[in-house]
Amino acid sequence: MQEILSVQDLNVHFNTSTGVVKVLNGISFQQSESQIYCVVGENGSGKTTLALAIMGLLPETAKIVSGSISFLGVDLINSTDTGMRSMRGSDISMVFQDARAALNPVLTIGKQLEEAMLAHNTMSKQSIRSYSQEILSELGLAGPNKILHSYPFELSGGMCQRVMLAISLVNNPKLLIADE
Repeated sequence: MQEILSVQDLNVHFNTSTGVVKVLNGISFQQSESQIYCVVGENGSGKTTLALAIMGLLPETAKIVSGSISFLGVDLINSTDTGMRSMRGSDISMVFQDARAALNPVLTIGKQLEEAMLAHNTMSKQSIRSYSQEILSELGLAGPNKILHSYPFELSGGMCQRVMLAISLVNNPKLLIADE
């Protein structure tokens, strides 16, 4: 199996008003394709920080002080913003913990799926619509056509979570990170 993700001796610190907080200390692991890897820990133990570090989405108060993160041999820590944007949503995708907050409240689910697909692919409107209905159905959402025309506030929390999963999967990423 090919190694797709390598995290080596990762250390992430946060600057706070009371000083530096060391959130991740010496985290190391490798992820191979088709392998499921689970990070378990108490609230506040750094699971989300690890995911955000891999995605290149750490807040400004956080800093990777040492260590390395590579995806298919590409150094993610030193990648350009453009390089990370091209990988996010296509090669690496993430399902955020609060799906309702991650979805855009003023766009329909169909429009959000469309934007996710068009960010990395050239597809016809018909192909987008067909694939959107297919993936929503595969994730157990009944009435996919109705869901495509719905806004996030019209869906339950569980439905929003499955929509976020659909958005994360539409471009067939090599790595999917699910935050709880």
